[in-house]
Amino acid sequence: MSEKDRRAFMARVQTGIERGKKRRTAGTDTPMPSFPPPRRLSEPLADAFIAALEAVDGKVIRVPDANGARQAVRDQIKSWDAKRVFVARSARLAGLHLPDWLRTEKGLAVAEQQEDGTLGGEQGGAETVRAFLSTADVGITGADLAIAEIGTLVLTAAPGHPRMASALPLRHMAVLWSEQIVPTLADVVPRLKELFMNSDGSWSTSAVSLITGPSRTADIEQTLTIGVHGPRELVVVLVDSP
Repeated sequence: MSEKDRRAFMARVQTGIERGKKRRTAGTDTPMPSFPPPRRLSEPLADAFIAALEAVDGKVIRVPDANGARQAVRDQIKSWDAKRVFVARSARLAGLHLPDWLRTEKGLAVAEQQEDGTLGGEQGGAETVRAFLSTADVGITGADLAIAEIGTLVLTAAPGHPRMASALPLRHMAVLWSEQIVPTLADVVPRLKELFMNSDGSWSTSAVSLITGPSRTADIEQTLTIGVHGPRELVVVLVDSP
């Protein structure tokens, strides 16, 4: 960075600090911003989601049913020449029987997280879940919701479905059903409450992740790099039928 650029950067930092001081001293008299109501999308939600995700370098494979989903997952893994695959556990994914389906492939180590938190599969007992995921080629997860307007996946953490599964492997593959797509971000919280809020007001999930495309990292000079702090590829298998 040249001396001129350094001075310009420091000037922007100082301006931001002064602006923050003014906001803090304004107290409660500062009016809250008003936001427009959520925008309704005119195009089909699945089409809008695909367009938004592909705009941020994600990939969508659209299939008609569960059989198509299994085949798409296997074909994509073969195209990556993957060797180590982690399959998260969820009610929807269980119906696809992906671990058994993938174990028919020679040379492919497939692992899952057991109910007690240990690693199951070919590597069962030999590694921890974190150790396997940190060197896995692919992490396969489900998705609880998806946001059509911005191409974002909404994933919740649960036993057998850890956040690490979508963050540590080189590639993330998510299986999504079209009925799980909502129009905008404003539609997410009501749906999450329906799915995960208990009658006493507590939540049955410990964390919610919003994922929009592959991992992106920009340095101070605004140079964008893919896959430094997360998966370098994101593929969504979108199933049209329930």
